[in-house]
Amino acid sequence: MYRATRYMLTFMFACILFASCKDKSEEDVYADVNNVVLVYMAAENSLCDFADDDIYEMCVGARKMGKHDRVIVYVDDNTKPRIYELRDTTQYKYLTPVKKYSTDWMSTSADALREVMTFVHCNYEADNYGIVFWSHANGWLPEQYAMSKTRAFGVDNGKDYKNNDISAENSQMSIETMASVLQAFPKNKFIMFDACQMQCIECDYVLRNCADYIIACPGEIPGTGAPYHKIVPLMFSTSFNPVEVAKEYNNYYDYEVEEYYRDGVILSVVDCSRLENLASATATVISQFGRDDISGVADFYNFLNESATNPRFYDFKEIIRSWCTDEDIYQQWLAAFNQAVVYKGGTQWYSAYLQGDGIAKINDPENCGYVSMYFPKEIHPVLNKWYEQNEWYKAAWGGVKWWN
Repeated sequence: MYRATRYMLTFMFACILFASCKDKSEEDVYADVNNVVLVYMAAENSLCDFADDDIYEMCVGARKMGKHDRVIVYVDDNTKPRIYELRDTTQYKYLTPVKKYSTDWMSTSADALREVMTFVHCNYEADNYGIVFWSHANGWLPEQYAMSKTRAFGVDNGKDYKNNDISAENSQMSIETMASVLQAFPKNKFIMFDACQMQCIECDYVLRNCADYIIACPGEIPGTGAPYHKIVPLMFSTSFNPVEVAKEYNNYYDYEVEEYYRDGVILSVVDCSRLENLASATATVISQFGRDDISGVADFYNFLNESATNPRFYDFKEIIRSWCTDEDIYQQWLAAFNQAVVYKGGTQWYSAYLQGDGIAKINDPENCGYVSMYFPKEIHPVLNKWYEQNEWYKAAWGGVKWWN
């Protein structure tokens, strides 16, 4: 009941704001556009120093857009939040905000995301929209205010500092909160996460009605992030294909970066229209074969010390393969998985700084699914309780549990 009420209030609020857009005069509308990509940079954290470099890359990439295409950059770093409009003629050295916010706020709050989304949709009425979320992240995990030492999407310390203080309310955003805001606006062609851990099946499922495709990494993203000078033109291609965006991202690290230092990246692309079918196929496997054992299954994120709030992120495909002993059922599941995960790949070595070594390896690229799924353990009693509330658990696990 609470969730339904929250979604209804969000929808009503957005409707009111959209209605206010209609009162704007012609000269108040910034541009006549066809395609818009919003880059939402929650950079008030330790990634702050990377933000300007990425905005510069976006300006370079924007030169190859069409004249009716726009990149709208919202950035909240160690100064006040602001919004930039990038056109095909924009030069970084002359870049000035189209909107400045007079006070700081928590960019990881629902109110901030809703306000920025409303600004974009009121002032840039387009045929197609896409979103890039840029920040720290920890997949589906609850925000820290609800449970210590975890984060979902984003970190905003609220103090204009370059650190990852997450002690305040709304210093992080749960995926459920993100979805509740996005669903009040037109569906996006894609959501890309330039943030760690976000290609987990739990996030994908919650966001399935918010975008056609999700482009993300199941492990860590290097601090340098996406090569925007390479991928921005692809986001606006008349024959847009999210797979090409992911490939270009991977190729940059494979051929232009990894030769010089150790950072690498792994990515996959999920077709959201196929996720409910995948959930059904997964429910068939888990109901018959799910068990408290994933021996030998690869993970993407090894904290130095696994604890109650620091879990492993295991490969979804490998979990199902390790459980399912009926080959016919597994092949049916695999067909559903391959329909949903339309691209997977990356460098064999990839960024993994929280493991301590700074690098990890995909040992079996052929069988790796490049999408993670949570595996409940007794060591994670609080996380397990949260997981039971997750939409993916309800759709795909069918109440199966071996934990208290």
